[in-house]
Amino acid sequence: MSSLTKKISSFFLQFDVPETSRLQSGFIIFSLYNDFLFLFLLHSTLALEQLFWCGMDSVLLYWHDMLMMVGLYGDLIRYLYDEPIILIPECDGARILSNLNMEFLQRVPSSTESIFKIGSTEPTTLLYDALDHFDRMNAKVGCDFDL
Repeated sequence: MSSLTKKISSFFLQFDVPETSRLQSGFIIFSLYNDFLFLFLLHSTLALEQLFWCGMDSVLLYWHDMLMMVGLYGDLIRYLYDEPIILIPECDGARILSNLNMEFLQRVPSSTESIFKIGSTEPTTLLYDALDHFDRMNAKVGCDFDL
């Protein structure tokens, strides 16, 4: 039985490929120090082509035409591709190379997330709303600011 095991910054990955079976099985355990955070089980009949970290809190799994991102708490995002891709891990995400494109996949920064959060009163949100009103030539452009 061949095994692929990686340990990076307190997270543990293991994928086992039985030699007598076409079924690949594996697990991803997200734990921080002694605290268990999440366990992700994977069973697939397709051969896993690439396995990489995407930042510090998600893992990218790539099969022939599908890229799956597994987050720290079990969040899954699937991306489908019409052509083969190559993953290049970076410290804050991963580069995705294809014959025609180069993409960068990363976690949305909290500063960007705060702009679009519903009901947010962060200064960046107010500035973004003011720009939106300005672009629409709305007279309400300066009403959100306390001067």
